[in-house]
Amino acid sequence: MRALIVIAAGLLSGCATARVAGFDQAPIGLDSERIDVTGLSGWSSGRFRLGDTQGHVRRDDRRDAIGWGSAAVGDAFDAVRVGQAVRYGTMVFELMRADLGGTLAARCRYAREESRETLGVVDVASESSPLRLACAFRLNGRDAGALMLNAVPTDARDLAERRSGSVTLGDEHLSIRSLHEIAGVRGLCATPAGYRIDAGDGTPVSLIELTAGSNRRVLVARDPARRAAALAAVLTLALFRDPGDVG
Repeated sequence: MRALIVIAAGLLSGCATARVAGFDQAPIGLDSERIDVTGLSGWSSGRFRLGDTQGHVRRDDRRDAIGWGSAAVGDAFDAVRVGQAVRYGTMVFELMRADLGGTLAARCRYAREESRETLGVVDVASESSPLRLACAFRLNGRDAGALMLNAVPTDARDLAERRSGSVTLGDEHLSIRSLHEIAGVRGLCATPAGYRIDAGDGTPVSLIELTAGSNRRVLVARDPARRAAALAAVLTLALFRDPGDVG
């Protein structure tokens, strides 16, 4: 159970400006390129850039709860102390790039649910339905693939909110896993500090770092067979606002 009242030794907060361990020495190989996602804002919709190309994203993030708690009028998600609470939403984005094969469009949905209870005078929340993100891709108006990302069940002593999944674009299938290690610091970030995208044989294809404010540092292999799928993955992960497992 991941509970809001628990603080694990070695678990870091304040990772927003840290650097992912090993990012600059990533074993993608010499034939790789740094291409960042920039221009991200806190608004629900807006434009962003991947390298020298511009795209558009629209998000609809929601939350709700049912149960018992404060009688005050307001947001049920904040008021409910005993019951169930959910965060959910949608995201759509579109970008045209030559190395994507044209115009990539994505429609995504995510949800996660938590249980809330009180232990004496202490409020406790634990995940009851882990985070799940699902995206469908279209390339030049035709169905082209999908991305799935899920919260990873871990030992109760590991409070890092780990994620794993996969992306498919055309005939290419790659795996995704979250990164929580920070350069020069012992301990782990609670939420993902970045992601690594690998080919089926374990060869790294791309890395994305989520800890550079409104920008996302990206390394991606130049291999054209894998590049489009890798870019679809890192772009989705860069734009997705992970709601966390509880709270």
